[in-house]
Order: sequence, then C-alpha cells, then structure tokens
Amino acid sequence: MKSSETNAYQVSVNGQTPVDDVKKVNLANNIKETSINSYSNSHNFPHHPSQPKPLSIKATSQDAALWVIEKYLPFRLWEAIQNPSGNQSISNDLADSFVKWIVKNYPKMLLNAQQQPHLTSDLTYSISAKVKNICQQNPVLWIVINSLGWLDHLELLSILKNTYKFTLEQEIQPKFSVIPTKTQYSKASLYIKQPPIHHSWKTDINKAFTKLGVGKRYTDNKLKSLHFDLNKKAYRLYCWETLEFDRLYQIPRDWHSVYEFETNHVLKGIAKKIDELVDNYPHPEKLQIVIASDCGQLIGMSEKISDLPVALLEVKGRMAIGWTEDKRFVYLKGDRYGLPKDISIVRGSGYLSSFSYSANQTVIDCHGGLFPEEVIVGMSILKKLAK
Repeated sequence: MKSSETNAYQVSVNGQTPVDDVKKVNLANNIKETSINSYSNSHNFPHHPSQPKPLSIKATSQDAALWVIEKYLPFRLWEAIQNPSGNQSISNDLADSFVKWIVKNYPKMLLNAQQQPHLTSDLTYSISAKVKNICQQNPVLWIVINSLGWLDHLELLSILKNTYKFTLEQEIQPKFSVIPTKTQYSKASLYIKQPPIHHSWKTDINKAFTKLGVGKRYTDNKLKSLHFDLNKKAYRLYCWETLEFDRLYQIPRDWHSVYEFETNHVLKGIAKKIDELVDNYPHPEKLQIVIASDCGQLIGMSEKISDLPVALLEVKGRMAIGWTEDKRFVYLKGDRYGLPKDISIVRGSGYLSSFSYSANQTVIDCHGGLFPEEVIVGMSILKKLAK
C-alpha cells in the first residue's frame, strides 16, 4: 500500500518489501493498494529489513513521524515475528531513542497546540478539529477504533478500497497521541482538544465528546441507533467508537497467533460494518468517513516488571501515578506535560499490570507507554462513490 500525508507524507509499499519509500508530495490521490497483513507473515520477508539508525534527538516532528512509519515499524514487526520468544532487543533500543525524543519534544508540541489552530497540530487534537471543519460542508461518519496502530490502519484502508470500493479523499496522516497513551488520557484529549490538566477536562468519554458541540457518539452496543439516525439524517456528525479491535488483545493468548491470524478477520468485520453504515445513509456519496484512533499498542509481547518502587501509585498498564528515580521508568512532571499529576512510565517494553495474563505472565494488551507504535496513529478520510 502506498499512502501519504497530504502535502507532507507519502509511504510506498509493494508486495515484496516493507514500507521503504517516503517522499513529500502535493497530491494524495495515487495509491497502490496491497494488504499490509501479508507482511505479518515472516515467510513474506525475502531478506532482513535494514536496521534503522536511532532517531536523532534533534529531529523535527515530521522527521520523527517518518522515521517511525518508514524505518522503525517494518523492522519492529520483522523482529517480533522472527523472535517468538518475545525478545525484540534491537527494536527496543531503537524505540528508546524515540522515547528520549518524545520526552524532550512533547512539551513544545503541547505548547504549539495551544498557541496555533488545532488543525495544524501534530497531536491528535487536529483530528477532531478536521472533523468539525468537514462538518460545515458535509455530514461525517467518524470511526474511532481503539488501539488501531499505523500498520493495521493501512490494512483496513486496503480492505475498504479493494473490497467495498471506497476512495480516499485524504490519505493516511501520522499524528502523535496525547501521552500517556492510556484511554482516559488519549481518548478524552482526542475529543476535547485540551491536555488533561485543562479545566474543561472530562474523564467521562461521553461528556468529553459533547465538548465538540456537534453530533452524537455511539459505542458498539449502540449500532442499531446509529443505523437509525444515519437513515434519518439526524446529525451532521456520527461518531462510532469501537472496541472490537482492542478486544482481540484482551484475552490471554500468544501475540503471534493474534496478529498473524486474527487481526485481518476483525478488520474485515469492521470494514463490512462501515460499508453497511454508509449504505444506510440516504445519500452515501455525500457522507465523509474519517478513520482514527486515540493511541496504538505494542508490537510483540510484554513482560511484567517486578519489585516496583514504593513511590508508584495507581499502577495501570505501562504507567503509574507518582515519581521514581528508578532507571526503568521515564518521569513526566505533571505541569510540564499537561497532566494533573506526576506520572512514571515504563521505559522499555515491560508492563506493570494487565487485564489478562498468559501462562508465563506475558501480555499483549498493555497501554500507557511511549513506544513509537503506541504514540504514532493514523487519520484518513474516505468516501464511497454513488452506485
């Protein structure tokens, strides 16, 4: 699949190699579609992907995003598949260069987001700002897929285009999740367009969505209502927030079996539901479809960290409230990172707590970290041509 950020990013992928060509472009309408899922099978790698150099601490946000999607992700995926034991030592070190980068640069990104129009923000703030902007001209079906990473987003686009004949109005753009990449922070920020320290912050996701001032939010158990409202043209914005993809990783199973054999099936199911929702609108060709996520998730297995520092409180996934000098953690000072409290985050690929565990205490569903695949998510805009 070839994909790009309008006026900034274009990612080319062919059937034989991982993502290996990124260039600036002015138009976003020339995409070669393939199923990105084919790269999840190690037999489809004819050679060892080039090992990237670590991300420079001086990189711009655009350079950092390109490094993640062009260099890091193909190598990370290759190493995860080649090492069923869960040892991704090289890509863990590469990820740490991104962790250092985001820790240094995130405060500036946060400040820029407050001083400039949200439409231009590198953060996911720009997604909801873009959605509101589109709503002024066209009705929007906004699909927010929990934990949808960049590579899985590419695969979903491939299914929608090749199976259901959707076309891309705007190709996938990389955005930085609000950190820490835990739902209570990243998803509420996606809707509110404010950091968690802001006075308007709402931990209740539905209350956070109402801050947009337009449309209605629907969860998976409200799909019947969504179909009804679409058919009646009840709103300018319909937001379907689905956990279907995230649920794949909440059952204690092996990461490889889930990623290689089950993600494609779930993505096909989501694509089918999107197509059905769009067809239920009286004028499907007028409906703009925006696909986004609040945060991604780790590629590969995660091992539990033992002997936690006593200073850490409210342990959740890959993060905890509190400050520690323990070198296994990254410390985020609350007021500097837009957080109501100081937070410590696991520096490597380990986790602190989980909803489910495998027999050897490894997990595949932890959130809250700063690894590239957790922070960089995609946004795309599609439409379906009239029959």
